[in-house]
Amino acid sequence: AMSTINKEMYTMQLREYRMRTILTQLVNENPECYDFVFIDCNPDLSQINESALFASDYVIIPLEATAFGLRGVQYVIDFYQSVKEQVKEQNGELDLLGIMLNKYDGRKNITKDISEALMQDSYYEEKLFETKIPVDTNIEQAQNYGEPLFVTFGKTKAGKAYKALAQEVLDRINQKG
Repeated sequence: AMSTINKEMYTMQLREYRMRTILTQLVNENPECYDFVFIDCNPDLSQINESALFASDYVIIPLEATAFGLRGVQYVIDFYQSVKEQVKEQNGELDLLGIMLNKYDGRKNITKDISEALMQDSYYEEKLFETKIPVDTNIEQAQNYGEPLFVTFGKTKAGKAYKALAQEVLDRINQKG
C-alpha cells in the first residue's frame, strides 16, 4: 500500500507540499485538538518521507544501536540535510531536534560500544537524547492490542522511557523558542 501511495505521489505536482497542506488544513480547522503532530515514517528515503519532512518543523531520528543502524543513520541525515536546504529555499525551517537510541539493550556489548562511539563524536554527542528507549516486549504487546503503550503498559520500563523522552523533546523545543 505504501509503495502505491509513494508511486502516486511521484506524479503529483507540488508533491513535497501535499502533506503540509493537508495537515495545515486539519490543524487550522481544529486548533484546540493539536499541540503537536507526530509523523511516524518508515525507515526509507521515499517520496512519502520527503513530504513528511516538508510538513515538519522538527525531526527526531530513531537509531537502533546496531552496525546496520549506525551505517544507515548517515543516509537519513544526508536525506534530511538535502530536504532542509530545499525547505530553506522556500523560507521554511527544518531542525534536527535529536537522535533517539531505540531498542536499546544495555546487556549487549555492541549496543554499549555503539552508544559510546556516538558519544565520542561531537556531531552525534550534541544530537543524542539522553533517554534511551529500551527493548521491551510490552511495546509489541501494546501494538498487538492496538492501543498506545501508555494505556496498557504506561508504568513499564519503556513507558517511563517514552515519558522521559517526551519531556526532553519539550525541553529542546522550548530552548529553540
